[in-house]
Amino acid sequence: MGRNAQLIRQWAILKQIETNRWTTILDIAETHIVSTKTIRRDLAALMEAGFPLYDERYEGKVYWRLNEEYKGLPLATLSLSETAALYFSKKLVVNLAAPPFSDDIASAFTKIESALPDRNIKFLDSLDNMISVRADAPKDLEHQKTRIRLLMEAIGEEVQVKMQYFSVHSQQKKGYTIHPYRLLYFRGGLYLFAFVKEYSQIRTFAIERIESLEKTREPFEKPSDFSVESYLESAFGVVKEDPFDVEIIFNSDISEYVRSRVWHPSQQVREIGNGRIS
Repeated sequence: MGRNAQLIRQWAILKQIETNRWTTILDIAETHIVSTKTIRRDLAALMEAGFPLYDERYEGKVYWRLNEEYKGLPLATLSLSETAALYFSKKLVVNLAAPPFSDDIASAFTKIESALPDRNIKFLDSLDNMISVRADAPKDLEHQKTRIRLLMEAIGEEVQVKMQYFSVHSQQKKGYTIHPYRLLYFRGGLYLFAFVKEYSQIRTFAIERIESLEKTREPFEKPSDFSVESYLESAFGVVKEDPFDVEIIFNSDISEYVRSRVWHPSQQVREIGNGRIS
């Protein structure tokens, strides 16, 4: 099992102890289907990383707990201006947040807000008149949180997944066995990049079109040189096909708008007269 799987399990263990003060090593081992020896190593790794965990005996059992004074983010070490800057970034971050992180991000900003004096909050809120954030229309991923978490686990553990997926192109549901490589949040949607055994190639799947998922125990090995950024280098958005040359002519009434943006890294703008570009 890879390092990613260990980190995901250790983070889940930390959350489990944080939310339940009556947690034993056996409870944790049963939750994650690993040995108590593995859990002891995980707890040691978390404490070495600086998380103030401790054990406490009560009525013959040993429970693991997180120091109640631990706040996670040490806001006290941030200056007032740094805390204010974090709060001011709320609009951008909350607008772009995708499940399963959106609830945690909202909770984090509530804590940041509690660290600021009321007068500062009122001042920062008044800046709404100076800057606004309008993200692309997001897809409704609220009902996909469980599947997103399952995919994140499978990606971290590097295990194969059986998936039922509805294809807009064929208007049919189809089953796949996939090697999940990476999730990408792009323009309000969440996409999965996965190697499909049937086609022996990487495909892109829209999360909202996944109808069912089943995580298996079959491992896979992700290529060490795989990179979403490199994979999408020649793509347009998240659409990946064999590259080909395209020339589009834009009239003068829209040429400045087109010229002001980078639509694709390989684009070239050429003046063709009368204010037109291609």
